[in-house]
Amino acid sequence: MTTSRIATQAMLNKHNATVEGAAKKYKDRGSHGMKAFRKEEAAALKKFGEDRRNVELYGKDAMKGKGFATTGRPKAVNANKKRKK
Repeated sequence: MTTSRIATQAMLNKHNATVEGAAKKYKDRGSHGMKAFRKEEAAALKKFGEDRRNVELYGKDAMKGKGFATTGRPKAVNANKKRKK
């Protein structure tokens, strides 16, 4: 399996996991749940498109990118802590 195929499979797995998680989350919430699910699914699809463009542009180096196959921006571990002076 080539590295770009591995990158493609990684982003596909992440997208599927995100959509399945959203489906479970909003399963019993009626019409409002369906609306929220569609919103979350659209965001996942947008991220999938970004990852796909990275794979096409960078090939095997796409997985080295900081935001590849992530959902949103990760917070720093010490984001809420103040530094001592």
